[in-house]
Amino acid sequence: MVESKSRSSSSGRSKSSKHNRCPEKVMVHIKTTSNNCIITATNMNGDKIYSSSGRVTQKNSRKSTTGAAKEAAEAVADYLKKHGASEIIIKMKGGHNSAAVKGLNVDGIKILIIKELTPVAHGGVKLRKQRRI
Repeated sequence: MVESKSRSSSSGRSKSSKHNRCPEKVMVHIKTTSNNCIITATNMNGDKIYSSSGRVTQKNSRKSTTGAAKEAAEAVADYLKKHGASEIIIKMKGGHNSAAVKGLNVDGIKILIIKELTPVAHGGVKLRKQRRI
């Protein structure tokens, strides 16, 4: 009889432990809209590690609140802390971002940079022409 050996990757670790680890430095993207808050954790190349939204704990119009954003951010922070991430870079776009940043501020995870990417109008739209009387 031939004994079957368990296969592992070339580094000696099994494949499942390789995919469960996060890199030490992680980029977190926060996008808040009038209807929802989406928080995505990626590695530095942009490959998605984990994502969460206001839909995790709230339904309907409540998923766009600051409380839902904070709870979604806490879910992402717990996952990253559990899987070995120690430093994060935050990129934000939209309105209620401060609650999500507070949710990401967890012991064991250091926030390196916070970037605000919300577009700002520089002059607005053209005014209506003057009415002649």
